[in-house]
Amino acid sequence: MKLILKTVSAASLAAVLGACAGGGAVHIPDSTATMPTVSPLNVSDVQPLQGSYTGHNFNAAQPVSSHSNPAVGTLKAVSLPKEVLLNVYNDRKNVFIYETADGKQYALLGTGNPFVPTAATSVSVAPPRVKMSETAAGDKFIVCCDQFYNSRFIPARVGDHDDGGVRYGVWISASGRVDMFYGGTPAVPAQMLGASGNGGVPRGKATYEVAAFRVRDGQAVMSTHDVANTANRSLLTVNFNSRKMGGTILGNAEFGDNIVFGDVSVDGASFSGSVTSAGVSGQVEGSFYGRNHTTGSYIGGRAVFNGRNDLDSVFGGSIRRQGQASYVGDDVNHLD
Repeated sequence: MKLILKTVSAASLAAVLGACAGGGAVHIPDSTATMPTVSPLNVSDVQPLQGSYTGHNFNAAQPVSSHSNPAVGTLKAVSLPKEVLLNVYNDRKNVFIYETADGKQYALLGTGNPFVPTAATSVSVAPPRVKMSETAAGDKFIVCCDQFYNSRFIPARVGDHDDGGVRYGVWISASGRVDMFYGGTPAVPAQMLGASGNGGVPRGKATYEVAAFRVRDGQAVMSTHDVANTANRSLLTVNFNSRKMGGTILGNAEFGDNIVFGDVSVDGASFSGSVTSAGVSGQVEGSFYGRNHTTGSYIGGRAVFNGRNDLDSVFGGSIRRQGQASYVGDDVNHLD
């Protein structure tokens, strides 16, 4: 049985060691350590999702909702044995994987995560040029995000399919084809914010903290994310009363211009509408995810700009704080 090596960047390792040492500030290396190549899963280890999962209040066999480029690959959710996952008490666990177009399957556990600072690190802003993991076949990828990182600050912080979360990222094949993918356990509108007391229709308002990726010169780059300054984080607010979404994904020198949400409508557990970046008009689409705790606590989506692939982006995140089901206004101003 082939084990999947959990790899981390030198910066991530420094953050973890600092936390273990008592939370003192840790210097982040100027360069990223060389990361071992990621091997595909053994076909015999991959099984369909398990039908139930003790301790969670939803059916873990709910299929993953994937938005991918099948010419490159597809985001999926499967069951893997504990010998592959390491440090898992259950015999098998439901997790996200990525299956490439040629049938190879890769576990998204501890590999491919961007570095996000914590209170233990000496910097507060996530490096925009991220280190991508590589496969033996020559593909490279970045995916967000595992529980390995500080859950207080990391968008889409849920670690696996059983937790009902979301995955989003970039997969670049050895031939240079790009897949900006996102997906997760789809939310049920009748169980989302405010729906239980409103005839099964979501109501109120929620603000989501998100991160995004673009591809520049064959390399994934990340939007601005500052753990020390909430003004330098990307926020999207959903008003279920007016069924509208608004906000901005903050850019930087590597990522490029901000992505500003314009007329974006919410329909049940999905959203779509117009966005702009660098004066170019585009379209956004996405969905709400999550079956555990508050249904719809996570979002994932993609913005596409015709003729400007350098502006295309994939994003995801989670509710910053508890949504306000009792909110009666129609605005999309961010909640404090």
